[in-house]
Parts: sequence; structure tokens; C-alpha cells
Amino acid sequence: MCNIDLCNENECTQCFTCVAVCPQNCITMVPSEAGFSKPAIDRNECIECGLCMKSCHQKGYSPYLRKAIPQKVYASWSKDNEIRQSSSSGGIFSVFASYILKREGVVFGASFVEDLRLRHVAVADVSELKKLRGSKYLQSDLSGCYEEVKGYLQLDKYVLFTGTPCQIAGLYAFLKKDYAKLYTCDVICHGVPSQAAFDLYCEKINLLLSNCVDFEFRYLKGWGFQLSYNDISIPVSDCYYMNAFSKGYMFMESCYKCPYAKLERISDITMADFWGIGTKQLFRYSKSKGVSMLLVNTKKGKELLNNCSNELFLEERSVEEAVSGNFNLTHSSIRPEERNYYFSDSLVLSKQELVNKYGLQPSIRDYLRPIKRKIQSLLWKF
Repeated sequence: MCNIDLCNENECTQCFTCVAVCPQNCITMVPSEAGFSKPAIDRNECIECGLCMKSCHQKGYSPYLRKAIPQKVYASWSKDNEIRQSSSSGGIFSVFASYILKREGVVFGASFVEDLRLRHVAVADVSELKKLRGSKYLQSDLSGCYEEVKGYLQLDKYVLFTGTPCQIAGLYAFLKKDYAKLYTCDVICHGVPSQAAFDLYCEKINLLLSNCVDFEFRYLKGWGFQLSYNDISIPVSDCYYMNAFSKGYMFMESCYKCPYAKLERISDITMADFWGIGTKQLFRYSKSKGVSMLLVNTKKGKELLNNCSNELFLEERSVEEAVSGNFNLTHSSIRPEERNYYFSDSLVLSKQELVNKYGLQPSIRDYLRPIKRKIQSLLWKF
């Protein structure tokens, strides 16, 4: 009788670590509920070595994970206005990434590839950084990624790996040791929809994936949501995907009980929008161009920040302020009852039927965002 016990669809984060470590190549990811995947074992090939279980960060078997309370909290942004304007928030990722690339290193992050499939890819040149910038509100495919990271580290290359906390945890569990030239940055994560949920959305708004070379979830230059493809703004009436995201209707089941939605962080540096800055403590600067929250969690994180500090605006803030404005820094997203039906309804209902049933109509604020975007574009001149 096989004693191997891998994650079910309610536990799996789709990190692919168990697939990557299996010496028999007998673990595959198979479809599960709401367009996600779960691991399946070919019992005829399994030798019960247990490497998959020992490497599973969700099962709690991996001894290679460490969590750290942030040492410092900063409000931050890139001093380069061009970088800041092309980023979701303050552009600090691009500063860290450029530092690594200038040292002939490699940066890993989520990028849309053919037919708007979201994958984690490697970038080795500053000119390619654009495809890693910006928030992506769906799950990225990590298949083969951790093996690639390890290959670069074994070549003594600098590596910056960015992703959600569970993706960082999966990487550490796969590597099973620290590397001096590996730096990790996670984002404060609300939860992730599946690629299938995103594809259904594109289908309902008649977006031909084969014609798309780019998709932006934060097209508004500053804070707020506005969708676009190929640098063309999507009508506000068709942006219901973000309303469903905000309500938590599409997340992976494990997101609703995330062990990384805590102040103790898994990465060297944590990045996010600094929501609510100025409400607890006076902030003397404009927030209209985007302000990043930067949590420095480890000695390596402090080292990376120190090496990039000349390129960044930095103002130290309190941990309490960071927590007060970012619910998911200390809590998992709440699972709504609508999560039980939303994906299956997406398969059969028309766009308007889905919007009406789940209350995803745009608000007045949504309609005002294009006007706000025009105003903000003028602010960049000053």
C-alpha cells in the first residue's frame, strides 16, 4: 500500500515542487475544480522515496522554510519617473531587477506568453523587464521554473525570484538549501484565479487571445484598476473580472486558508501598494503617482536594499501602519459562498447573465477612473 499523501484540490498551491523533485517522473498535475490543478501519482512507477512529501511546503513536511518578522518598513518608489510611470505602483521591483541584471544575473517573474498564458519566465536583459512589470491577477504556470532557477544558481549566477509567498515557499522547498546569490521578493497576495477563469473572461468580452501581445490589469497610471490589451483600454462595462476578483469569487481553495498571510514573511523582501498610508502617520508626499510598501525581512533583503538605495525614495514607516492598510498582510481572504458556483456559472452563463447574478456591475467610481487617469497623466509632467 502506497504511503505517499500529496495535496488534494483544497490544499494544493500548484507550485509544481512535487513534480520537479520526483526521480521517477511519475507525478503529473491534473485538472481539478475551478480550472486549477492537483498532483496525481502513477502508482505503478512510484518507488515511495518520499521526496515529494518532504518537499511539500503545504503539508508541512519541508524543514527548509524560514519565516521572518520584517526588520524595517518603508514607503518607497523609484526615483526614475519613467520606471515609476510604467509600473503598477512605485516601481521598486524594476530597481531591484536592474541591479541583478547589471551583475549578469537573471530575474524570474510572471509574464504573459503566447495566447495570454501566464508563465514564470527568466529575463537576462534590462530591455526585457517590461514583460515582468505590473500586477497579474491570475495564477502563473511554474512548470520547469524551479529547475531553471537551480541551474543558474549552480552556475554561480545572481538570481532574483519574484512571486506570491507560496511560490517562494515552493522554490525554497525545492532547493533545500540557501544560495548566497539568490534573492527573493514576494507580494502581499489576495489570492489567485485560474488561467481557465481568465480565459473564460477573455472569451466573454470577445477578446481574441491570438491577437494579444500584452494585457495590463493596472492600466491606470497610479493606484486603481483599469484593464487594457495591446495598450488599448477595455470598456469599463467589460471590466467585471476585477470586481469578481475583489469579491474573492475565483481564488484557489488554498488561498482562503493561506499559511503565508501573516506578518512573518517567507521572502527576503515583501512588496505591495502602501494602501492607507498617511491615515495613521503624516505623509508629506503626493500619493497620486503610486507608493510602494517595502518590508525588509532578512539580512539579504537589507543587503539588496542597501545596494539599490541610491535609486529609491525611502521613508521609514511603522509596522502598524503597514498592517492597518493591508488586510492580506495578516489575514487570508474570506471565502464567499459564491465561490461554490462562480466558475461553473462562468461556463454556461452569458457575460450579462454572470454580471447580473453576481452583482459585478461597474460603479460610478469605475466610470470616473478614465477621467482620473487623464488627470494623473498630466501630473507626470510636474
